[in-house]
Amino acid sequence: MSNRLLITGDTHGEIDIHKLSTKNFPFQKELDKTDILIVLGDFGVLWDNSSNDKYIQKWWNDRYFTTIAVAGNHENYDLLYKLPVVEKFGGRLY
Repeated sequence: MSNRLLITGDTHGEIDIHKLSTKNFPFQKELDKTDILIVLGDFGVLWDNSSNDKYIQKWWNDRYFTTIAVAGNHENYDLLYKLPVVEKFGGRLY
């Protein structure tokens, strides 16, 4: 089965990503890139463009599923607005 939609929130960069590790979220092993996890606010993956940011971004990109994040109050909007805008899922995304 694919094309599933999962929703979570408040991952705060590296602070909470352990919640979505394969140990704590083993169901993800049944997912694929057609399945979408939406993080509702406070994603915290784009903060200062440091090597730590790059590590966390790679960690998310290596998940079994596709991740979409809705920006919250713990985001660096200056960096976010510098990202290219892409058309995906019928909308415009950074």
